[in-house]
Amino acid sequence: MDKDDIYNLDDNAAGVAATAPDEMRHENADGSVTLTLKYPPRVKFRREGEERDETIRELRIRRANGGDLRQVIRFQKDEEKVVMLLFVRLTGYPDPVFDKLDAEDAMRFFAEVQDFLERALPTGKK
Repeated sequence: MDKDDIYNLDDNAAGVAATAPDEMRHENADGSVTLTLKYPPRVKFRREGEERDETIRELRIRRANGGDLRQVIRFQKDEEKVVMLLFVRLTGYPDPVFDKLDAEDAMRFFAEVQDFLERALPTGKK
């Protein structure tokens, strides 16, 4: 693992969460969704000088709140920023972890968020 693959969690107040996909999708009692990753990445985290390896096997995506929606609206013209913002806010993982996801798993996360946004944001359609 390269030094660039170590993610410093000292500045990440949200901490670390989980990962996952479709037949591997579970709706939790609190409204969050857990996606089991088809291709779990191995990452190294650093917090307060201590390093630990973790294989991220699932993503737990919490329900978005008003603050999340405000940020989506604020950055709505920058789709990449919106995806990264939602990844960090809804999973609790730092955004470089998204880069380690297999494309198929990343698209499953994106599909989950897109479904949420379609239900939560007005589209102007009647």
